[in-house]
Amino acid sequence: MSGPNPYYPTVDYTGSSNPQCGLARVQPAIGTVMHTTSGTNSRAILQGLEPGAGGLVSVHTLIERTGQRDILYTPDKVCFHTGQTWYPGPITGRCDPANEVFLGIELECLDNQAPTYQQIDSAAEQIALWALQLGWRWPYNLFGHNALAIPLGRREDPVRFNWGSFAGRLYYWSRLYAVGGV
Repeated sequence: MSGPNPYYPTVDYTGSSNPQCGLARVQPAIGTVMHTTSGTNSRAILQGLEPGAGGLVSVHTLIERTGQRDILYTPDKVCFHTGQTWYPGPITGRCDPANEVFLGIELECLDNQAPTYQQIDSAAEQIALWALQLGWRWPYNLFGHNALAIPLGRREDPVRFNWGSFAGRLYYWSRLYAVGGV
């Protein structure tokens, strides 16, 4: 049985991403952390390919202003997108516990820009697609980076993010794709 045909265009960059940034996942992902990039042309940095980017940083999906999804790592990989968090997960010594259990979505925008409607809608569709793929049920485990980062106030992203609009779109896509629990 094949899954739904996504509305937003998706480009697979997984073959060109740095394998050092995508460790093999030892337990299934249980949710998503939302981010904003605070910049543009972020794909090379998030693929771990930009020299001097300040260490390994990675994310599963980058969403461009048009809503196009750039898939950088598959959900079976652990990406480095949360840094230090309060999330009380298992300490493996590989990375922060939140990275071990959450998938990451980056919305590409500057700090003075709000994410576009297309980005919010595309992110919601991506999470509903992951829910089908990974067996998640509604409601989802979903955090903004700012809610997990320690010390409190260390991170502000996702900036200018409309959580109400996002919740509505997340519900829409989850109903459309018949995710369990909706």
